[in-house]
Amino acid sequence: MVCKHLAVFAGVLILGAVLATPAVAHELTNASATIDCGGFCLYLMATNLNPGDHDSIMYSFTLTSTTGGPTLTVSGEVDFIADDSGSFSTEVCGKWLSSGNLLSDNYEVTGTATLTTPSGETSTRTIDFGGQSSMTLTCSVTPPPPPNTKTFSISNSMEGDLSNIQPGDWISGGYSFKFTSSTHEATVYTVTTSVTLPVTCPDGGGSGGNIVIPLGTQTFNIAAGDTNWHRTGDQNSILAWEGAVQAPDLCSGQRMRNQIGATFTATVSQNPHVDFVDWRFHYRDPAAKGKPNTNCTDATDPNRNRADVCGASWSQTFRDP
Repeated sequence: MVCKHLAVFAGVLILGAVLATPAVAHELTNASATIDCGGFCLYLMATNLNPGDHDSIMYSFTLTSTTGGPTLTVSGEVDFIADDSGSFSTEVCGKWLSSGNLLSDNYEVTGTATLTTPSGETSTRTIDFGGQSSMTLTCSVTPPPPPNTKTFSISNSMEGDLSNIQPGDWISGGYSFKFTSSTHEATVYTVTTSVTLPVTCPDGGGSGGNIVIPLGTQTFNIAAGDTNWHRTGDQNSILAWEGAVQAPDLCSGQRMRNQIGATFTATVSQNPHVDFVDWRFHYRDPAAKGKPNTNCTDATDPNRNRADVCGASWSQTFRDP
């Protein structure tokens, strides 16, 4: 009798063990993609599905601009009925832009895909880009340089020792130029410029670095015989300031110092080439000179027109042959 009871008990244990074995989870086993500047192709695979279930896979790509442009998000959904094999696979291709046009910026691309079953089970995978969790798309087109292009630099220390540059200080930069001969022909003059201000950390906090003020690209239609200063010869005019940035924190909250001045860099072209050009530049950190923290390009700032705030001296003249 005891043996019989033991046999029954053992059978109950075996049945309980079978019933307690967890069901194999529904799984998204693959989400891999190939991409280019036009779009993507995404390969998806799921296994251990319940035949007849109405399942879905949601996917999403995030394209983060590496040049400061807007972020793009592209998403979609694949709905399907699981067949008797309990597995599903498909390939989905699409365009990044609804217009169908190619991207015109550079992006870091990441993505995820999630399987969802009728019971609410989910399985998520990071989209794989050839063994990587992200991929860089280089889609911006660099135009060819204009004819007669050249680059030069001017270094000068018109502002003296800026010993107390603080994070958030407005630092402005600008330039002026003039053609030298009153007999030159008309030309189109294209300029791309910047000012670089190197700083150290006299109180520690880091090794310092460079504060770069991009002044942008401008095209000037220069009339025949024009020898005026462009955009102006007035060092305090708002037209004499082409750009401004707020100083980054390069010394971990400590003051920054500039003792060696700044360097102005220009890439220029004349089309056609007609004359020599004289160049000069200036820069200004009003707060580091004990003045109100002022963006010298901001016409709405009441301090902008003060000569002691934004009236920075010009550098020596450099002649571009």
